[in-house]
Amino acid sequence: MSQTPLLGNLAGVNLGDNQTYWQNRSLERESASVGYFTTTLVNDVKIEIAASNHTSLVRYTYPTQSQNQSFSLPSAADISQAQTENDAHILVDLTHVLPAYQPQTQTYSQNYIQGEIHIRPGPSGPSYYGKASYAGGWPNIGLYDIHFCGNFTVPAEAGLIPSNEYVRAVGTNRVDGAGTLFWQYNLFEPPTEAPEVRSYVDAYTQIGNKMGLGALFSWTPSPTGPNNDLGAVIESKVGVSHISAEQACSYIAEEMPESISFDDIVEQARSEWESKVLSTVEVVDDGSPEAQNDTLKRMLYTALYHSAVLPTDKTGEIPLWTSNDSFPYFDDHYVSQLMSSFLGAARACRKCTNTSVITDLVGHISVSPSDVPPSVHRHLQSHCQRADQYIFLRRLAACRPGRKLERSSPGRHARGYSPRGRVRQECAVTDWRRGAGRIG
Repeated sequence: MSQTPLLGNLAGVNLGDNQTYWQNRSLERESASVGYFTTTLVNDVKIEIAASNHTSLVRYTYPTQSQNQSFSLPSAADISQAQTENDAHILVDLTHVLPAYQPQTQTYSQNYIQGEIHIRPGPSGPSYYGKASYAGGWPNIGLYDIHFCGNFTVPAEAGLIPSNEYVRAVGTNRVDGAGTLFWQYNLFEPPTEAPEVRSYVDAYTQIGNKMGLGALFSWTPSPTGPNNDLGAVIESKVGVSHISAEQACSYIAEEMPESISFDDIVEQARSEWESKVLSTVEVVDDGSPEAQNDTLKRMLYTALYHSAVLPTDKTGEIPLWTSNDSFPYFDDHYVSQLMSSFLGAARACRKCTNTSVITDLVGHISVSPSDVPPSVHRHLQSHCQRADQYIFLRRLAACRPGRKLERSSPGRHARGYSPRGRVRQECAVTDWRRGAGRIG
């Protein structure tokens, strides 16, 4: 879910056209490590990001009046005196996707289709939730939904209060400092007329009307607030789900309760990566130049980190069937990940879990036997001590083209596997076309 921090009175900004407000980053003030990323935009807005399994925590630090000397937006005659150069905003844009490199080649473009967003007041700041539908992208898949839930926290020491100066009041039901906006949406042709932010708390777009959708949240320095030379901080927690907005909100409550700080989230992520991935390989100092070469060590552990980024654990996040610890689900599979002997040696449990995922997956969707190459059978027989999974894929390969695999009596588990179970597979004659029902 796209969130963009904006600074100032928004003069000359078209919220439907990111070319009017995007900012370059300062590479000298950017760094990344396991569990933490930070960068600073050229307008001096600092962004820090930490994450858990389904939730991100973003900390924005806006320059205060004494700091904001080098950047200002173009002036405009219609700017209210209540709008200042130190106003802080966060734009939520449901249409923000990864387009193709050029308009003429849209094969791999993601496309926003429709969405809905709801804004609500909260104890420490406004919140929002909803869903958006997308299509296309790298696998060229069909329509899929992303449900989201976000909330903002503004500490008292930030010296910020909600600003209604950027929202046109419509009706009596509103959330202070927040509003929604629509605009005519075209992936490669932004609107020439800036959309108006209105105080609607519930907003929708539908397939066919080709309208973009977003929300704007605004704050202004409090006249009675403390003088803060360190900057004004706004924290944002965002949860995502393929199931529902309620599940996305529950992830925030479970993974990032109010009792846990930003630094706690960073430390939790680092500890998990260390215990589950990075500590599986140790470089022994035998006195050789290679063992003492910090560059080689950095390359090794960076590669080890990259090897664990995919596939993605989406257990409990499959809309088409129920997945849980007994029937886990991973996606973003690449054959090289499954086949890597190094990965098998370093993370054998994770690899066999992925194998369990594949055997469960083909029980729910139509699979062509040619999709399971002989090398996979050899790999499973050599590296995973799960005889029934190997038997399962042997029987899958024995199915003739034009037949669909039907699963019965699954006997494998993600953890604590017992070989007493037996996966029995039968080839039932069905009419199906290649790829029907396949998950992207």
